[in-house]
Amino acid sequence: MPLDSTTTGVCLPSVGRIMKRNNSSAMKGTTTPRSAGSAIATLASPSPAEDDKAMLIPLEVIRIENVISKFPVHNLAKTGRVNIRLNRKRADGEVELRWEVSYNEKYGEAKQLAYQIDTLIIAKRLHVYFEANKPIPEIIPIGSLYQICQELGMNPQSGKNKNNIKRALAQNAGAFIDAHISFKDRNGEERRLSAQFTRYAVVQRDQKLPDGRKADQVYIVLQPVYLEVLNSARWRPLDFTYLKELPPASQRCYEIISTRIFAALKYGHPRAELTYSDYCLYSAQMRHEKYKPFRAQMDHVHKPHLSSRYLTKVEYQETLDEEGKTDWIISYYPGPKARAEFSHFNPRLNDAALAKSTGSDGAGKSDESRDLVAYFHRLVHKAGHEHEPMKRELEQASRLIDLYGADVARYIVEFAHKEAPKTKFEMQVFGAVLVYEKRALASYERRKKSRAESQTTTTQRENETDAQSLSEAKRIASLLTEAIERLRQAAANISASGMSALLDACSAAEWDLGDLRDRIATADKDLPVDLTAVEDRLVAAEDRITEALWQSTSSDELEKMSKAAGAELQRYKASMEPEVYKDILRRHVTTRLREQYAMPCLSLFYLW
Repeated sequence: MPLDSTTTGVCLPSVGRIMKRNNSSAMKGTTTPRSAGSAIATLASPSPAEDDKAMLIPLEVIRIENVISKFPVHNLAKTGRVNIRLNRKRADGEVELRWEVSYNEKYGEAKQLAYQIDTLIIAKRLHVYFEANKPIPEIIPIGSLYQICQELGMNPQSGKNKNNIKRALAQNAGAFIDAHISFKDRNGEERRLSAQFTRYAVVQRDQKLPDGRKADQVYIVLQPVYLEVLNSARWRPLDFTYLKELPPASQRCYEIISTRIFAALKYGHPRAELTYSDYCLYSAQMRHEKYKPFRAQMDHVHKPHLSSRYLTKVEYQETLDEEGKTDWIISYYPGPKARAEFSHFNPRLNDAALAKSTGSDGAGKSDESRDLVAYFHRLVHKAGHEHEPMKRELEQASRLIDLYGADVARYIVEFAHKEAPKTKFEMQVFGAVLVYEKRALASYERRKKSRAESQTTTTQRENETDAQSLSEAKRIASLLTEAIERLRQAAANISASGMSALLDACSAAEWDLGDLRDRIATADKDLPVDLTAVEDRLVAAEDRITEALWQSTSSDELEKMSKAAGAELQRYKASMEPEVYKDILRRHVTTRLREQYAMPCLSLFYLW
């Protein structure tokens, strides 16, 4: 079934041409000097002329499921290894969210090409069934290798390109997900997904399909867990033409922020907010604690969205996360293209929502109060801009801002969010934070005094970049020291077991980490730490320990663990390729061995 039925029916210029035409002017904004806690604004081009506005209307609409797509599966970094692992616990220690992705050793990580196949090829095939109001079937044709190359803009005559497509498909098929998440289905009912699964298997042309047919093109066979999610989840719209024009990192950004942008427009907010730490988690990108690499990373991601006028402005506000690490709140101001998408995707909504969000950049007290209430509900109830505040809540927020200013009022909300679980106090409405008002103010003053004292110890000749670089080097050195101690403890626990190979691997890893720590400590402080090089050495050490764990464990014990892991994976075995199943089984056993001998995971992702 063609997707032409979902287009606007108007022949319009390519979004890519619009972006290129505006690229030189879009970034000609002003950037305010950076200081602690200040907002840094990136300005886009002026509003489009009236006759240009039609260009911003979506040319082709595609809808994607709103559960699995929210979480990262692919490593979009051009170099280096990214470990995808999201874990969040409630105040009582119970797991609130877990999302971990591991890859098949034979085919490697699912990277940019694999991501494009998922988002530009397979998502389009799934959309056809959703648009026709039909259940998603188990077996789905996705086209020949020649056709897939054509759709991705690759030379379809190239054998190398076809082989790359096959490998990328295998990478997607081998991406193993361990998930513990909740979501609302199409009926508004709360569901819990707690499973280990892959999303689909790949059947190449001329191979046998599960129903006995011979494949006349490439097919995917959806795994039961993923299929159930597809047929129960809510779906959301995206501009497919715009999606195709974006580079992978900016494409992932569009997927992440579009729901927040639409919520902001729906409820009349001038901007949508997202913390940098959350962005890195959901995009599987390296998180930086220094301002300069953070800014370079995010400016690169945001540039196409500013050029296309999807965004008019992006602001960065420095803050701290719950662990006291440097973080930034990213504020996204919807542009004409975002508003055009919102109107096109939501034709029945009143234009009042758009009118409410166009008149102010949030400088007024009313917008600040609304934003503060939304921030409370995002922290406490994960509701964000989707919550429509009550009049009483806005009055209470306005009072805090009048008395203490927006920054201190925000700190009071953060303090209440951290303290309430300690006494099992369930905050339902914004007024609950007032219980903690005085304690929060005292805490803020202590923190302010501590920062002031810390700043006086920094010599005047050290600029901010130097200080942050030194801080990162010290932090990595400290993390390596902690890892060394954990290795020593693990080695001490098995010293009497006679596992010489494992003890040797621990000793070698300890020496490697010590050498790495010393090199970082004595390196030129003017140069940033090469995180990729650090990660490569850590992964190499971890691989040696993994091999030693297998060598040091008896065959009977390994067989017992393999049977236990096989029982867990039994329902998925029939739909997996033998190599994929074998690799996943090995990773299950490796995880159990690490837990048994308390071996630390040697990766910056886990150590950080």
